[in-house]
Amino acid sequence: MKESITLTEGVSTSFFSKPGKLLFPKMYLWLVLASAMDIILTYIILNIGGTEVNPVADMVIAHHGLSGMIGFKYAFILLVIIICDHVGRNKPGTGRFLAEFIAVVSMAPIIVAAMEFVRY
Repeated sequence: MKESITLTEGVSTSFFSKPGKLLFPKMYLWLVLASAMDIILTYIILNIGGTEVNPVADMVIAHHGLSGMIGFKYAFILLVIIICDHVGRNKPGTGRFLAEFIAVVSMAPIIVAAMEFVRY
């Protein structure tokens, strides 16, 4: 039998207590936006002669092209969302911190790409 304890912030400890309801949708939206911008900027940089600095992403691009890059990026985002929601249902503060941290860190490739455009 599944028990569900509601915390003061309205978050339940049961992972399946509210199917379809994400805990941190605004942070996930920022993550998706940053990832889309990263894909676009990576595509542009590769087409003007630049290189991918992430070795894992470079391998995916080499083997599967743009569609592989998009699939890899959004599979990773899905994994991040699942982890953040799972952690957030058990430890709301930690889950929120994790979601915010990942959203901020996902902006780093965009900043680096923008600096490359200025330099180029």
